Order: sequence, then structure tokens, then C-alpha cells
Amino acid sequence: EDHSMRAKAVAHPNIALVKYWGKADVEKNLPAVGSISITLDTLTTTTRVRFDSDLDSDRLVLDGRPASDERTARVRFCLDLFRRRRHDLPPALVESENSFPTSAGLASSASGFAALVTAVNALLDLPIGLDELAEIGLVLDEFGGGTFLVREFPQTLADYQSMRGFQEMAESLTDVLIAEGDLKDALYDRLLSQMACSAAIKAGEPIPLVEAQELLEELMEMENPYTCPHGRPVIISYAKHELDKRFKRA
Repeated sequence: EDHSMRAKAVAHPNIALVKYWGKADVEKNLPAVGSISITLDTLTTTTRVRFDSDLDSDRLVLDGRPASDERTARVRFCLDLFRRRRHDLPPALVESENSFPTSAGLASSASGFAALVTAVNALLDLPIGLDELAEIGLVLDEFGGGTFLVREFPQTLADYQSMRGFQEMAESLTDVLIAEGDLKDALYDRLLSQMACSAAIKAGEPIPLVEAQELLEELMEMENPYTCPHGRPVIISYAKHELDKRFKRA
């Protein structure tokens, strides 16, 4: 009896013309600056995935040979992201083959993970969410090699048009897809709350007295004036005896 689920996908590597240096966030693998690269459509990475309850753990075969523990761990981490949405996923055998030398500097790991994610996503029938993003004005086209071309950008998210801002937005999208699944509703809630905090007056920033008074009046009209959208306190209450103590009047 076959206890497995199978899928296959093909992706293309790319080569950097202007390469980023350094990482803004090592854990999340976000680059410090942008880069420019081209996709090589004549070269391919073919990845086959088989989820099988008879396997005892995830396995990776790269170009016909068992991969190192380090590479297998990276694949397992990727598969575990899918398991957050599908808790019943069994271990997987991932077989990836490149039509070019794996260590030739052509981003074979990027094309390998692009093919892996595409295959698993198709197998599990989990929507990427491009149609939902288009409904709120963010229009993306698949551009090969695990990359996307931004066609349209909503005015309401204009603060995210910088490279760093777009990375923050992409990170938020990833969190929504992994944790919540309902992309469009969660997207606006999360991004607009993040924009509100980013645009807020920072500690120590001087503002005119009239503007400060207007801000306080608008704050008092809100349904929840006590915290920012992320839950950080806006108003802190002190009892009179605490104030007396702090001003050494107790």
C-alpha cells in the first residue's frame, strides 16, 4: 500500500549583477541592501517531494547523493513551515537535481528552495495569495527563480516602497501565511498597524503645543487609547502615593 503524496516542480537559478553585502537580519535571512540579478531560463533545478508515513525523518538527496546534515536541516526547516498549517504532514523525501554544477555560484539553493516550495504548495493546495494581494492593490507577477515582479503598489502602503520597507512587508506577509492563512484581512490589520507605529511621533521628538493638544484630544476619542496597535502602552496610570514617593513627598 502506498502511503505517500508526491509532487514535482522546476525552477531556474539566477546570477547576481549587483550583489548585496551583509544581512539586516541573520535569523530571517534579510539582506542589508538590495541586489539586481537575472534568471537563467536555460538552466533548471528539478525537485521531487514525497511525503511518506513510512519514513522516520525528512531526507534530502542532492544530485543523486545523500545531502549533508546541514543542507538537510535547512530543507527540514522549510518543510516545518508548511507543517504549521498542515499538522498531519509525515516525513518527506526531497530529491533535487541541477542541470548545472551545484557549486558554480548560480544560486542553486535559491532555485532548489523555489522548486521545493512550489511543489509542496501545489501538493497541499495552499494558495500563494496573489489574487488576494491584487484585491488590495499589490499586484505581483511570478518572475522565475523564486522571485516576483512588483507591477502595482497601493498608495495606502506607500511607506513600504523602500527596499527595507518592502522587506518588512514581505516578512509580515510570510508571518500571516504561516500563522493565520486568511491573508487579505490579516494583511491589512498587520501592515496598517505597523505603518501607524512607524509614522508615529518618536520619543524626544519636539512638536508644537497646539499639535500636542490636538493629538491628545484625538487619542481620547479612540475606542482603545491605552495601547498602540502592537500592544505597547500609550497611557500609564500612577497612584497618588506612587507619585508622592517618586517626588520624595511620601
